[in-house]
Amino acid sequence: MALILSDPLLLETEWKGVLPVTTESNADALRQHGFDPDVLTCSLGDMVLVEEKMWTNDRRTAAFAILQNTCNLNGLLLKWTFQNLKNAATKNYKYEAKPLGKYK
Repeated sequence: MALILSDPLLLETEWKGVLPVTTESNADALRQHGFDPDVLTCSLGDMVLVEEKMWTNDRRTAAFAILQNTCNLNGLLLKWTFQNLKNAATKNYKYEAKPLGKYK
């Protein structure tokens, strides 16, 4: 008998072993800002960092949010891969296996 995740009698599921890896990008956000994700409008050297005031208190924790917001407003496509943690309320982001920050 196969497990049906949409079964109304199923209360909770928990992944055992390796969690699935998810890849996402900011392509939809670029379209909302009027950029074409397939056309590079800005180089890394011309990029202007943009951050919210609340992120200045702890830039290390807000590093991914700053990077994502900057890429959205500068027209740069950003792709990232992550694995869900057991606690879905917090995600850890790593770059080349080094912790970048936590996003809640």
